[in-house]
Amino acid sequence: DILPLVLETLYIAILGTFIGTVIAIPLSFLAARNLMRRNPLGTAVYFAVRLVMSIIRSTPTLFWGIFWVVVVGIGPFPGVLAVSTFTIGLVSKLFSEAIETVDWGQVDALTATGANPVQVVIHAVVPQVTPYMIANVLYSFEVNVHSSTILGVVGAGGIGILLNEYIGLLLYPDL
Repeated sequence: DILPLVLETLYIAILGTFIGTVIAIPLSFLAARNLMRRNPLGTAVYFAVRLVMSIIRSTPTLFWGIFWVVVVGIGPFPGVLAVSTFTIGLVSKLFSEAIETVDWGQVDALTATGANPVQVVIHAVVPQVTPYMIANVLYSFEVNVHSSTILGVVGAGGIGILLNEYIGLLLYPDL
């Protein structure tokens, strides 16, 4: 009874973390002050992305679970969407802060050799921030395992459904 629900909870956390991280990577470059605040359009994009990230990050995962259950129905899919949504806000913020700490010596060296902005990002920025990105994804996964457990209470799949059932039936010893 329990093992399939535990695995479902882990699958929700893994898939939600993966989807959220894939979406957060390009957003984090748009939310990095040192890359975007060079012209008025870049500044507007920077502030818009930062605003969206702040709103997503300040909203609890449980709310996102309720929202996605209402939108798509009960099951593990809204759990994945809720975890992904929160991960986008969290990981893009952490990634953008890592991007803002890069050593500009490498960036200036590549720019001096005639590299275009995409080449500069790929060859100077990404190698510097990769260790931070890996650490932040692992941290996000840890948070998402906890969140995906709780999301079952609102009908978003996983072991939380069973926990909620035991609480509702006052089966505390079994819980």
